[in-house]
Order: sequence, then C-alpha cells, then structure tokens
Amino acid sequence: MKLPKRIPLYYEPSKTYFESHVTELTEALIKTRVAEAWWNDPALDVDLASAEIDRNWDWTELEIEHGGRILKSRKLGVITGDGAVQGAMMISDETVKCDGEMGKTALYIELLFAAPGNRKWIRLDGAEQYKGVGMALLGVAAELSLEAGCGGRLKLEASPGSITWYKNRGVLEVSAHRILHKGVEYTPMELGTDRVSMLLPS
Repeated sequence: MKLPKRIPLYYEPSKTYFESHVTELTEALIKTRVAEAWWNDPALDVDLASAEIDRNWDWTELEIEHGGRILKSRKLGVITGDGAVQGAMMISDETVKCDGEMGKTALYIELLFAAPGNRKWIRLDGAEQYKGVGMALLGVAAELSLEAGCGGRLKLEASPGSITWYKNRGVLEVSAHRILHKGVEYTPMELGTDRVSMLLPS
C-alpha cells in the first residue's frame, strides 16, 4: 500500500467529513506535530491530561519490544488538512506468531492513541472532535498485514481501558495470561482473518 493513504475523518462539531490521510511519521513530524504540540492544546484540562499514560512519552525514541527483542517497526499518524496529527500508532515491519490461529503470523501494533485534543474525557468542554481516528489506523494496519502475507491478522497487548474498544472492532482476547508492565496489566489480543473485513472499506 502506498502511503499517504487518503481517508475521510468525521468532525463532530460541524457534523462534516474532512479528507485526511494516514502517513508515516518522520522524526521531524513527531517533533513539530506530536511531542508537546499534542499537549499544549488550550482545550485540555491540564490536571486531567497529566494523568494520561502517554503524557511524557518521546515518540522519537519509542520502539516495539516483543518476546524479549526489538521489532523493526514504523510510526504512522492520521493527519488532517491543517497539518495536525490526530492520532498515531506503531506497527511492526516484521511478522510475529499468532496465539489464536496457531501456525499463522500477524503484524504487531502498539501504542495506538488519538491525539489528546480528541479525547473528550480530558477536554475542558468534554466535547467530541475528530472521530474514527483509531479505526482509520487499524484499517491501514490490516491492509499492511494483508500485503505482508499475514491475511490481515494483527496482534497487540491492550491496556485495561482499551479492551472493549478493540473488541468492538473485531480484535479479541486470545489468552487468559496477562502481561504486567510498570504496574499495568495488558491483555493479549488478536484480529483474526475472519474479522478483517470489519476494518476494511466495503
């Protein structure tokens, strides 16, 4: 798949779809359009924002660690016409073994987040902004998985607050085992080939 990929993104305040695109995030883009640009949004409640798990992450240094090694990966973002990054994630460039479909492989995704300004629970006005950011990133991830010969399969470890969100998009728990990292329990989940169509354009 050639990036950038055009996608429609729904803007709740005006009830309108805007053309945006998913593209690879370069270090320059991260420094100018993510980093503090995400967190200096005057619409955010500073105290609530400070409690977000990704508040102090440096996206230029983040890597995917899986099975005791670092996976080759890239960072993707959803960018609107004004140049703002509305969400980001990491996806592996190499395959990993599936738990749900034994003998099969998947691409591994990690750190899928909407920009703080799109998180209504930390906004001063509590209002929805751009919707469908996460779905757009998941859809591109599934397409990249198809191209990699993985049948659209995706693998991830979900934080407690994101499990339901992933389930609603066809990504299911594949193990009762939980991964404990820095005091947080993460749940192994996978998107199987039978549910890939949920993420792709009809």
